[in-house]
Amino acid sequence: MKNSKKSSRPKLTFQHSTRVEIREAPFHPLESLQHLDVKRLAKAKRARFDVGWFETDCCRQMVQAVVEKGRVSALEQEPCDEMDAPESKDLQRLVDSARRRVERKAGKGLRKPMPVAAFLANAASVTVQSITCWKICIFGRCIVCCTTKVPKVPIKCGKKVVILD
Repeated sequence: MKNSKKSSRPKLTFQHSTRVEIREAPFHPLESLQHLDVKRLAKAKRARFDVGWFETDCCRQMVQAVVEKGRVSALEQEPCDEMDAPESKDLQRLVDSARRRVERKAGKGLRKPMPVAAFLANAASVTVQSITCWKICIFGRCIVCCTTKVPKVPIKCGKKVVILD
């Protein structure tokens, strides 16, 4: 799969208290996915494996697949260090507004457990539909936000990244 380092064009633009641009954060699936023992994972009662990472300004946010009874039941994302709750109500409103708009455009993602082989056939797409990572840019400064499709999840913020988990 080809990875691009160039800056992406805004996927979404809207007015908040100022013009806000939203760009997708790139997801990089691991090349080692093709070497996993699918038959063994399909028989596993419980297992985990790394799928890839979202590239953010501060770190690589690894994504792991959780396997239960031979099916991928969840995708979990490791947060960056030094996460905290948002200090500003304005930031909270901005992130909430951006999140609602991004989720309207996102796919359904991993709604129910799927066989390991089916997941691995399209791991990058399922991951990006299940965990949405995007940049919110205002006045040329950006923060990165990642969210799962779980409603009403708490928001944690870092210096350069916002995690919704």
